[in-house]
Amino acid sequence: MHTNGAQKSVRVFAMSYRQLRRRVWRALPACLQSPVLRLLRWPEYSTTLTVRRFAKFAQSRFRDEVVISTTGEIWFRDSGGGEFFVPSDRTDWIGRGVSQSEPFESALLSRNVGSGTLLDIGANVGLHSIRVALQRPAARIFAFEPVSANHAVLVKNLARNGLAQRVVAIHAAVGAAPGTVMMPASFGTGNWVGGVIRGAQSEEIPLLTIDSFLKERGLGEVGLVKCDVEGYELRVLQGMTACLRNLRPRLLLEIDETWCARLGHHAADVFALLRPLGYRYMRVMPGSGLKPPLASESESQASTSNFWFYPQEAGPGVVDTADQAP
Repeated sequence: MHTNGAQKSVRVFAMSYRQLRRRVWRALPACLQSPVLRLLRWPEYSTTLTVRRFAKFAQSRFRDEVVISTTGEIWFRDSGGGEFFVPSDRTDWIGRGVSQSEPFESALLSRNVGSGTLLDIGANVGLHSIRVALQRPAARIFAFEPVSANHAVLVKNLARNGLAQRVVAIHAAVGAAPGTVMMPASFGTGNWVGGVIRGAQSEEIPLLTIDSFLKERGLGEVGLVKCDVEGYELRVLQGMTACLRNLRPRLLLEIDETWCARLGHHAADVFALLRPLGYRYMRVMPGSGLKPPLASESESQASTSNFWFYPQEAGPGVVDTADQAP
């Protein structure tokens, strides 16, 4: 754990209930005044929160190691050793835990990047970037995140894990053509559909293409691209055709037919763009690893899933990640 004399913390994991209660007691005064209570959204917290209830709640709900700082911040430490800040309005992390979030996908990226370059498009708060950086110190990683609140936590997480100099956090959206785009400024899942802001304060964000980014940075090698942008994957690919033709990276894409349809295209369009470029694919199955395409390709395209695309001449790479650990 990264800490200093000014920031003592409490670990809520692998300890007896009595030990846990004593440690929570020490941090409780700060916690009572912090956003951690809004994070928990426990109906009785405002009037009946006790150390005993809080300790039992934490033990029963969090599957990762939980670090509660004296300032009331909650950090998860996952199985790969990374620590991740949990903002007060990200309740989707509760109960699921960091380690339960796509461990196979992180392992797949870690074992295939080597000392090459990873483009993490739609990095969110840095889960994959941090896991890969901790496991592959020689890798070069660029993490693209357009939502300001997400980007701020991404930067915070990189600093917490000592990666601020190794992972480049880029506050921009990625698409088919350079320009600007309106994005929600705050957290939320599904706030932005085709540029329409729903219930969130919006802001104008730079929009870049991968081809232009690589040219400006003078990058002549990209080994991996992870792209999870809620239906915008096709437009990202349209803006990196030179990269696909010349650098031949492997791709980890999340493809959701519902999101694609809301943006005016279909999942099949993603496959149709990559197929003539010599890309083949395998499906990423939670808990089962990589599986070959279904007999009916249209059935694969209609499902919501992560897909591992690879140049036919290079093959799928290292796909044996049965232990699902980076």
